[in-house]
Amino acid sequence: MRPILDDAERYVVSTEPRVVVGLDVGTTKICMLVAEVSGRDRIRVIGLGIEPAQGMHKGMVVDVEKTTESVKAARRNA
Repeated sequence: MRPILDDAERYVVSTEPRVVVGLDVGTTKICMLVAEVSGRDRIRVIGLGIEPAQGMHKGMVVDVEKTTESVKAARRNA
């Protein structure tokens, strides 16, 4: 029978850096954060893009094309 892993053994920590992206789509602006994560507690922000939100109204997408363009602009700036 295999022993149950404790919390420390459940998470494998890579020595290779990973890139993670956070995206916040709001009514007035769209924010994208790009960060490099290495080890267990090392995060380095490598990009941030903030753009006015187009195609949004009261938290809802009302024009997919305009919203998509705003997200793409935030990504370019990040």
